[in-house]
Amino acid sequence: MDFQTVLKRLDKFVSYEDVKKIPYNEENFDLGRVRDFLKKWGVDYSKLKFVHVGGSKGKGTVCALVAHYLFNAGYKVGMFTSPHILDITERIWLNGGNISRQKFAEYIGEIMKIISRENFYGLTYFEVLMIIAFKLFTDEGVDYVVLEVGFGGRLDATNIVTPSVSVLTMVEKEHADVFGGTVSKILDEKLGIVKPHVPFVVGCQCAHIKALIWKKVVGIAKKFKSSVRVFYVDEEVSAFHAKDYAIGISPTKDGVFDKAKISNAFTALVVLKVLLGSVDVEKFKDAFNKLNLPGRVFVKNVGNKTVVFDMAHTKRSIHNLIKFLKKRFVGKKFVFIFAALQGKDVSGMLKKIYPVVGRLFLTEAHEKRKIPVSDLKKIVEKIGYKNVFCESVAVKAYKRALKDFKKDQVIVVCGSHFLLGKILKLFLRHSG
Repeated sequence: MDFQTVLKRLDKFVSYEDVKKIPYNEENFDLGRVRDFLKKWGVDYSKLKFVHVGGSKGKGTVCALVAHYLFNAGYKVGMFTSPHILDITERIWLNGGNISRQKFAEYIGEIMKIISRENFYGLTYFEVLMIIAFKLFTDEGVDYVVLEVGFGGRLDATNIVTPSVSVLTMVEKEHADVFGGTVSKILDEKLGIVKPHVPFVVGCQCAHIKALIWKKVVGIAKKFKSSVRVFYVDEEVSAFHAKDYAIGISPTKDGVFDKAKISNAFTALVVLKVLLGSVDVEKFKDAFNKLNLPGRVFVKNVGNKTVVFDMAHTKRSIHNLIKFLKKRFVGKKFVFIFAALQGKDVSGMLKKIYPVVGRLFLTEAHEKRKIPVSDLKKIVEKIGYKNVFCESVAVKAYKRALKDFKKDQVIVVCGSHFLLGKILKLFLRHSG
Protein backbone atom coordinates (compact mmCIF):
# COMPACT_ATOMS: atom_id res chain seq x y z
CA MET A 1 0.00 0.00 0.00
CA ASP A 2 1.59 3.32 -1.05
CA PHE A 3 1.58 6.24 1.38
CA GLN A 4 -1.00 8.33 -0.52
CA THR A 5 -3.43 5.40 -0.37
CA VAL A 6 -2.75 5.16 3.36
CA LEU A 7 -3.60 8.84 3.81
CA LYS A 8 -6.82 8.43 1.82
CA ARG A 9 -7.86 5.55 4.06
CA LEU A 10 -7.03 7.56 7.16
CA ASP A 11 -9.08 10.50 5.89
CA LYS A 12 -12.19 8.32 6.03
CA PHE A 13 -12.07 8.46 9.83
CA VAL A 14 -13.86 11.40 11.44
CA SER A 15 -11.42 14.17 12.31
CA TYR A 16 -12.65 16.72 14.82
CA GLU A 17 -9.85 18.97 13.57
CA ASP A 18 -11.93 19.30 10.39
CA VAL A 19 -15.41 19.57 11.88
CA LYS A 20 -17.13 22.95 12.01
CA LYS A 21 -19.09 22.20 15.19
CA ILE A 22 -17.52 19.64 17.52
CA PRO A 23 -20.07 17.26 19.13
CA TYR A 24 -18.32 17.22 22.51
CA ASN A 25 -19.82 14.49 24.68
CA GLU A 26 -19.03 11.08 26.15
CA GLU A 27 -20.52 9.25 23.17
CA ASN A 28 -18.31 10.88 20.54
CA PHE A 29 -15.27 11.11 22.79
CA ASP A 30 -15.49 7.55 24.14
CA LEU A 31 -12.38 6.50 26.07
CA GLY A 32 -13.70 2.95 26.37
CA ARG A 33 -13.67 2.60 22.59
CA VAL A 34 -9.93 3.29 22.47
CA ARG A 35 -9.18 0.91 25.34
CA ASP A 36 -11.21 -1.84 23.66
CA PHE A 37 -9.42 -1.51 20.33
CA LEU A 38 -5.98 -1.55 21.94
CA LYS A 39 -6.97 -4.72 23.80
CA LYS A 40 -8.18 -6.38 20.57
CA TRP A 41 -4.83 -5.53 18.95
CA GLY A 42 -2.96 -6.95 21.93
CA VAL A 43 -1.39 -3.62 22.87
CA ASP A 44 -0.64 -3.62 26.61
CA TYR A 45 0.32 -0.04 27.43
CA SER A 46 -0.05 -0.49 31.20
CA LYS A 47 3.68 -0.92 31.74
CA LEU A 48 4.66 2.23 29.85
CA LYS A 49 5.71 5.28 31.87
CA PHE A 50 3.86 8.35 30.62
CA VAL A 51 4.36 12.10 30.94
CA HIS A 52 0.90 13.49 30.13
CA VAL A 53 0.90 17.13 28.98
CA GLY A 54 -2.22 19.29 28.65
CA GLY A 55 -2.87 23.04 28.46
CA SER A 56 -3.57 25.73 25.86
CA LYS A 57 -0.12 26.93 24.80
CA GLY A 58 3.36 25.48 25.10
CA LYS A 59 2.39 21.80 25.14
CA GLY A 60 4.46 20.94 22.08
CA THR A 61 7.55 22.75 23.36
CA VAL A 62 7.36 21.13 26.81
CA CYS A 63 6.84 17.70 25.23
CA ALA A 64 9.80 18.15 22.89
CA LEU A 65 12.14 19.35 25.64
CA VAL A 66 11.23 16.48 27.97
CA ALA A 67 11.47 13.86 25.21
CA HIS A 68 14.77 15.13 23.80
CA TYR A 69 16.35 15.38 27.26
CA LEU A 70 15.31 11.84 28.15
CA PHE A 71 16.61 10.53 24.83
CA ASN A 72 19.93 12.36 25.22
CA ALA A 73 20.18 10.93 28.75
CA GLY A 74 20.15 7.41 27.30
CA TYR A 75 16.50 6.39 27.62
CA LYS A 76 14.33 4.88 24.89
CA VAL A 77 11.63 7.49 24.34
CA GLY A 78 8.42 7.82 22.38
CA MET A 79 6.46 11.03 21.87
CA PHE A 80 2.96 11.58 20.53
CA THR A 81 1.93 15.16 19.69
CA SER A 82 -0.53 17.05 17.53
CA PRO A 83 -1.18 18.68 15.17
CA HIS A 84 1.37 18.17 12.43
CA ILE A 85 2.53 20.99 10.16
CA LEU A 86 3.99 19.29 7.09
CA ASP A 87 3.76 15.51 7.41
CA ILE A 88 1.52 13.27 9.50
CA THR A 89 4.52 11.24 10.69
CA GLU A 90 5.59 14.29 12.74
CA ARG A 91 3.00 13.26 15.34
CA ILE A 92 4.74 10.00 16.27
CA TRP A 93 8.39 10.32 17.33
CA LEU A 94 10.69 7.56 18.51
CA ASN A 95 14.28 7.88 19.72
CA GLY A 96 15.16 10.99 17.76
CA GLY A 97 13.10 10.58 14.59
CA ASN A 98 9.58 10.35 13.23
CA ILE A 99 7.90 7.02 12.55
CA SER A 100 8.79 5.76 9.07
CA ARG A 101 6.15 5.94 6.36
CA GLN A 102 6.61 2.20 5.83
CA LYS A 103 5.89 1.38 9.48
CA PHE A 104 2.99 3.85 9.54
CA ALA A 105 1.44 2.17 6.47
CA GLU A 106 1.98 -1.27 7.98
CA TYR A 107 0.10 -0.32 11.15
CA ILE A 108 -2.75 1.30 9.21
CA GLY A 109 -3.12 -1.95 7.26
CA GLU A 110 -3.32 -3.97 10.49
CA ILE A 111 -5.89 -1.57 11.97
CA MET A 112 -8.09 -1.86 8.89
CA LYS A 113 -7.98 -5.66 9.12
CA ILE A 114 -9.09 -5.58 12.78
CA ILE A 115 -11.89 -3.14 11.99
CA SER A 116 -13.13 -5.41 9.22
CA ARG A 117 -12.75 -8.66 11.18
CA GLU A 118 -14.30 -7.38 14.42
CA ASN A 119 -16.86 -4.99 12.89
CA PHE A 120 -15.18 -2.37 15.08
CA TYR A 121 -16.34 1.03 13.93
CA GLY A 122 -16.39 4.53 15.40
CA LEU A 123 -12.69 5.27 15.84
CA THR A 124 -11.72 8.85 15.04
CA TYR A 125 -8.74 10.14 13.07
CA PHE A 126 -6.96 11.22 16.26
CA GLU A 127 -7.68 7.93 18.02
CA VAL A 128 -6.23 5.91 15.13
CA LEU A 129 -3.02 7.95 15.27
CA MET A 130 -2.74 7.53 19.04
CA ILE A 131 -3.35 3.79 18.72
CA ILE A 132 -0.53 3.58 16.15
CA ALA A 133 1.75 5.46 18.54
CA PHE A 134 0.94 3.13 21.45
CA LYS A 135 1.52 0.08 19.25
CA LEU A 136 4.91 1.39 18.13
CA PHE A 137 5.99 2.34 21.66
CA THR A 138 5.02 -1.04 23.12
CA ASP A 139 6.63 -2.92 20.22
CA GLU A 140 9.86 -0.98 20.77
CA GLY A 141 9.77 -1.29 24.56
CA VAL A 142 10.36 2.39 25.30
CA ASP A 143 11.27 3.58 28.78
CA TYR A 144 9.12 6.73 28.62
CA VAL A 145 6.27 8.09 26.52
CA VAL A 146 5.68 11.85 26.34
CA LEU A 147 2.00 12.24 25.51
CA GLU A 148 0.35 15.50 24.44
CA VAL A 149 -3.37 15.99 25.01
CA GLY A 150 -5.15 16.52 21.72
CA PHE A 151 -8.31 18.36 22.78
CA GLY A 152 -9.36 19.48 26.25
CA GLY A 153 -8.28 16.70 28.57
CA ARG A 154 -11.14 15.01 30.41
CA LEU A 155 -12.54 13.21 27.34
CA ASP A 156 -9.37 13.20 25.25
CA ALA A 157 -8.25 9.77 24.03
CA THR A 158 -4.88 10.23 25.75
CA ASN A 159 -6.65 10.29 29.12
CA ILE A 160 -6.82 6.47 29.21
CA VAL A 161 -3.34 6.44 30.79
CA THR A 162 -2.22 6.70 34.39
CA PRO A 163 0.98 8.73 33.99
CA SER A 164 4.07 9.13 36.12
CA VAL A 165 3.61 12.91 35.90
CA SER A 166 0.71 15.06 34.68
CA VAL A 167 1.43 18.55 33.32
CA LEU A 168 -0.66 21.64 32.63
CA THR A 169 0.98 24.34 30.51
CA MET A 170 -0.40 27.86 30.15
CA VAL A 171 -4.20 27.97 29.98
CA GLU A 172 -6.15 30.55 28.01
CA LYS A 173 -9.76 31.09 27.07
CA GLU A 174 -10.04 28.89 23.98
CA HIS A 175 -12.68 26.60 22.48
CA ALA A 176 -15.22 28.54 24.49
CA ASP A 177 -17.93 27.44 22.03
CA VAL A 178 -17.25 23.81 22.98
CA PHE A 179 -16.16 23.83 26.63
CA GLY A 180 -18.23 26.78 27.81
CA GLY A 181 -17.85 30.53 27.85
CA THR A 182 -15.69 30.85 30.96
CA VAL A 183 -12.12 30.01 31.97
CA SER A 184 -13.58 28.05 34.89
CA LYS A 185 -15.43 25.67 32.54
CA ILE A 186 -12.39 25.36 30.29
CA LEU A 187 -10.29 24.43 33.33
CA ASP A 188 -12.79 21.74 34.31
CA GLU A 189 -11.93 20.01 31.02
CA LYS A 190 -8.18 20.68 31.15
CA LEU A 191 -7.91 19.44 34.75
CA GLY A 192 -9.60 16.20 33.80
CA ILE A 193 -6.10 14.73 33.37
CA VAL A 194 -5.34 15.06 37.11
CA LYS A 195 -5.10 11.57 38.69
CA PRO A 196 -4.91 10.33 42.31
CA HIS A 197 -1.36 10.00 43.64
CA VAL A 198 0.14 11.33 40.38
CA PRO A 199 2.38 14.43 40.70
CA PHE A 200 0.89 17.41 38.89
CA VAL A 201 3.12 20.14 37.41
CA VAL A 202 1.43 23.47 36.66
CA GLY A 203 3.29 25.72 34.22
CA CYS A 204 3.39 29.53 34.28
CA GLN A 205 -0.13 31.00 34.54
CA CYS A 206 -1.85 34.34 34.97
CA ALA A 207 -2.45 35.04 38.68
CA HIS A 208 -6.24 34.61 38.57
CA ILE A 209 -5.99 31.36 36.58
CA LYS A 210 -3.34 30.03 38.96
CA ALA A 211 -5.63 30.73 41.94
CA LEU A 212 -8.55 29.05 40.17
CA ILE A 213 -6.44 25.98 39.38
CA TRP A 214 -5.49 25.63 43.02
CA LYS A 215 -9.11 25.86 44.15
CA LYS A 216 -10.21 23.25 41.62
CA VAL A 217 -7.34 20.85 42.35
CA VAL A 218 -8.23 20.95 46.06
CA GLY A 219 -11.77 19.97 45.08
CA ILE A 220 -10.48 17.17 42.83
CA ALA A 221 -8.30 15.80 45.66
CA LYS A 222 -11.33 15.73 47.99
CA LYS A 223 -13.30 13.88 45.32
CA PHE A 224 -10.48 11.33 44.98
CA LYS A 225 -10.16 11.14 48.79
CA SER A 226 -6.42 11.25 48.23
CA SER A 227 -3.67 13.83 47.96
CA VAL A 228 -2.41 15.40 44.73
CA ARG A 229 1.14 16.74 44.85
CA VAL A 230 1.17 20.01 42.91
CA PHE A 231 4.34 21.72 41.64
CA TYR A 232 3.94 25.29 40.42
CA VAL A 233 6.32 26.90 37.95
CA ASP A 234 6.74 30.66 38.28
CA GLU A 235 8.13 32.91 35.53
CA GLU A 236 10.54 34.64 37.89
CA VAL A 237 11.61 32.06 40.48
CA SER A 238 10.42 28.57 39.65
CA ALA A 239 10.30 25.40 41.71
CA PHE A 240 13.61 23.54 42.13
CA HIS A 241 15.46 26.74 41.21
CA ALA A 242 14.68 26.22 37.54
CA LYS A 243 15.95 29.73 36.83
CA ASP A 244 19.39 28.71 38.09
CA TYR A 245 19.32 25.63 35.88
CA ALA A 246 18.50 27.84 32.89
CA ILE A 247 21.55 30.08 33.28
CA GLY A 248 23.62 29.78 30.11
CA ILE A 249 20.74 28.98 27.81
CA SER A 250 21.43 30.68 24.52
CA PRO A 251 19.27 33.43 23.03
CA THR A 252 18.51 33.56 19.31
CA LYS A 253 21.33 34.37 16.89
CA ASP A 254 20.83 38.10 17.33
CA GLY A 255 20.68 37.99 21.13
CA VAL A 256 16.94 37.88 21.70
CA PHE A 257 15.36 35.50 24.20
CA ASP A 258 11.97 34.00 23.47
CA LYS A 259 10.30 34.46 26.87
CA ALA A 260 7.53 31.95 26.14
CA LYS A 261 10.09 29.31 25.21
CA ILE A 262 12.03 29.95 28.42
CA SER A 263 8.84 29.73 30.51
CA ASN A 264 8.15 26.38 28.87
CA ALA A 265 11.74 25.36 29.60
CA PHE A 266 11.13 26.03 33.30
CA THR A 267 8.10 23.76 33.13
CA ALA A 268 10.04 21.00 31.36
CA LEU A 269 12.79 21.25 34.00
CA VAL A 270 10.35 20.79 36.83
CA VAL A 271 8.72 17.85 35.04
CA LEU A 272 12.11 16.16 34.62
CA LYS A 273 13.07 16.86 38.22
CA VAL A 274 9.83 15.31 39.48
CA LEU A 275 10.19 12.36 37.09
CA LEU A 276 13.89 11.56 37.57
CA GLY A 277 14.87 13.22 40.85
CA SER A 278 17.74 15.17 39.26
CA VAL A 279 18.54 16.94 36.01
CA ASP A 280 21.86 17.11 34.15
CA VAL A 281 22.10 20.84 33.51
CA GLU A 282 24.37 20.57 30.48
CA LYS A 283 22.18 17.98 28.77
CA PHE A 284 19.13 20.16 29.37
CA LYS A 285 20.85 23.27 28.00
CA ASP A 286 21.83 21.28 24.93
CA ALA A 287 18.25 20.10 24.40
CA PHE A 288 16.96 23.65 24.81
CA ASN A 289 19.49 25.28 22.50
CA LYS A 290 18.95 22.71 19.74
CA LEU A 291 15.16 22.85 19.92
CA ASN A 292 13.81 24.03 16.57
CA LEU A 293 10.14 23.19 16.08
CA PRO A 294 8.51 24.09 12.77
CA GLY A 295 5.86 26.71 13.33
CA ARG A 296 7.24 27.99 16.64
CA VAL A 297 8.93 31.35 15.93
CA PHE A 298 10.38 29.77 12.77
CA VAL A 299 12.48 32.45 11.03
CA LYS A 300 13.42 31.82 7.41
CA ASN A 301 14.87 33.80 4.52
CA VAL A 302 13.17 33.70 1.13
CA GLY A 303 15.78 35.21 -1.12
CA ASN A 304 16.48 38.55 0.58
CA LYS A 305 13.11 38.54 2.35
CA THR A 306 12.64 37.56 6.02
CA VAL A 307 9.57 35.48 6.87
CA VAL A 308 8.52 34.46 10.39
CA PHE A 309 6.20 31.45 10.76
CA ASP A 310 4.47 31.04 14.12
CA MET A 311 1.39 28.99 14.99
CA ALA A 312 0.24 31.58 17.55
CA HIS A 313 -3.55 31.29 17.67
CA THR A 314 -4.51 32.84 21.01
CA LYS A 315 -4.34 36.39 22.33
CA ARG A 316 -1.50 35.59 24.73
CA SER A 317 0.57 33.73 22.12
CA ILE A 318 0.14 36.61 19.65
CA HIS A 319 1.27 38.98 22.44
CA ASN A 320 4.41 36.85 22.99
CA LEU A 321 5.08 36.70 19.25
CA ILE A 322 4.89 40.49 18.91
CA LYS A 323 7.26 41.01 21.86
CA PHE A 324 9.73 38.72 20.13
CA LEU A 325 9.35 40.49 16.77
CA LYS A 326 9.92 43.95 18.27
CA LYS A 327 13.11 42.81 20.00
CA ARG A 328 14.45 40.74 17.13
CA PHE A 329 13.66 43.12 14.26
CA VAL A 330 14.17 46.60 15.65
CA GLY A 331 13.02 49.34 13.28
CA LYS A 332 11.31 46.95 10.87
CA LYS A 333 7.72 47.13 9.65
CA PHE A 334 5.62 44.01 9.95
CA VAL A 335 3.42 42.59 7.23
CA PHE A 336 1.04 40.01 8.72
CA ILE A 337 -0.60 37.16 6.83
CA PHE A 338 -3.42 36.06 9.12
CA ALA A 339 -6.12 33.39 9.13
CA ALA A 340 -8.14 31.97 12.00
CA LEU A 341 -10.54 29.17 12.81
CA GLN A 342 -13.99 29.43 14.33
CA GLY A 343 -14.09 29.41 18.11
CA LYS A 344 -10.93 31.48 18.51
CA ASP A 345 -10.65 34.94 20.07
CA VAL A 346 -10.09 36.59 16.69
CA SER A 347 -10.87 40.11 17.86
CA GLY A 348 -8.42 39.74 20.76
CA MET A 349 -5.65 38.52 18.44
CA LEU A 350 -6.20 41.25 15.85
CA LYS A 351 -6.24 43.95 18.54
CA LYS A 352 -2.77 42.76 19.58
CA ILE A 353 -1.56 42.86 15.97
CA TYR A 354 -3.09 46.27 15.16
CA PRO A 355 -0.48 48.56 16.88
CA VAL A 356 2.49 46.97 15.07
CA VAL A 357 1.14 45.97 11.67
CA GLY A 358 2.29 47.83 8.56
CA ARG A 359 0.04 45.89 6.22
CA LEU A 360 -2.41 43.09 6.90
CA PHE A 361 -3.22 40.21 4.54
CA LEU A 362 -6.37 38.34 5.55
CA THR A 363 -6.85 34.83 4.21
CA GLU A 364 -8.40 31.43 4.92
CA ALA A 365 -6.71 28.25 6.02
CA HIS A 366 -9.39 25.58 6.36
CA GLU A 367 -12.33 24.70 4.17
CA LYS A 368 -14.80 23.84 6.95
CA ARG A 369 -13.61 25.67 10.07
CA LYS A 370 -12.43 28.88 8.42
CA ILE A 371 -13.56 32.35 9.32
CA PRO A 372 -14.26 33.89 5.89
CA VAL A 373 -12.06 36.83 4.92
CA SER A 374 -15.19 38.97 4.63
CA ASP A 375 -15.93 38.37 8.34
CA LEU A 376 -12.29 38.94 9.31
CA LYS A 377 -12.34 42.23 7.41
CA LYS A 378 -15.39 43.42 9.37
CA ILE A 379 -13.61 42.67 12.66
CA VAL A 380 -10.51 44.54 11.50
CA GLU A 381 -12.53 47.56 10.37
CA LYS A 382 -14.27 47.72 13.76
CA ILE A 383 -10.84 47.88 15.38
CA GLY A 384 -10.04 50.80 13.09
CA TYR A 385 -7.49 49.38 10.65
CA LYS A 386 -7.91 50.11 6.93
CA ASN A 387 -4.76 48.90 5.11
CA VAL A 388 -6.12 45.40 4.47
CA PHE A 389 -5.67 43.02 1.55
CA CYS A 390 -8.17 40.12 1.35
CA GLU A 391 -7.38 36.90 -0.49
CA SER A 392 -9.17 33.67 0.43
CA VAL A 393 -6.43 31.46 -1.07
CA ALA A 394 -3.58 31.41 1.45
CA VAL A 395 -0.78 30.69 -1.03
CA LYS A 396 -1.91 33.61 -3.23
CA ALA A 397 -1.88 35.94 -0.21
CA TYR A 398 1.67 34.80 0.61
CA LYS A 399 2.86 35.28 -2.98
CA ARG A 400 1.34 38.77 -3.07
CA ALA A 401 3.07 39.69 0.19
CA LEU A 402 6.39 38.51 -1.26
CA LYS A 403 5.78 40.46 -4.47
CA ASP A 404 5.02 43.70 -2.57
CA PHE A 405 7.90 43.20 -0.12
CA LYS A 406 10.07 46.20 0.82
CA LYS A 407 13.52 46.09 2.40
CA ASP A 408 12.34 47.54 5.72
CA GLN A 409 9.69 44.82 6.17
CA VAL A 410 9.35 41.42 7.81
CA ILE A 411 6.55 39.07 6.76
CA VAL A 412 4.79 37.28 9.63
CA VAL A 413 2.52 34.25 9.07
CA CYS A 414 0.30 33.37 12.04
CA GLY A 415 -3.18 32.61 13.37
CA SER A 416 -3.56 28.91 12.52
CA HIS A 417 -1.37 25.84 12.12
CA PHE A 418 -3.37 25.02 8.99
CA LEU A 419 -2.20 28.32 7.47
CA LEU A 420 1.42 27.55 8.34
CA GLY A 421 1.14 24.10 6.79
CA LYS A 422 -0.10 25.47 3.48
CA ILE A 423 2.57 28.15 3.18
CA LEU A 424 5.50 26.20 4.64
CA LYS A 425 4.94 23.41 2.10
CA LEU A 426 5.24 25.98 -0.68
CA PHE A 427 8.33 27.53 0.94
CA LEU A 428 10.11 24.18 1.36
CA ARG A 429 9.23 23.10 -2.18
CA HIS A 430 10.79 26.27 -3.60
CA SER A 431 13.83 26.11 -1.32
CA GLY A 432 14.60 22.58 -2.49
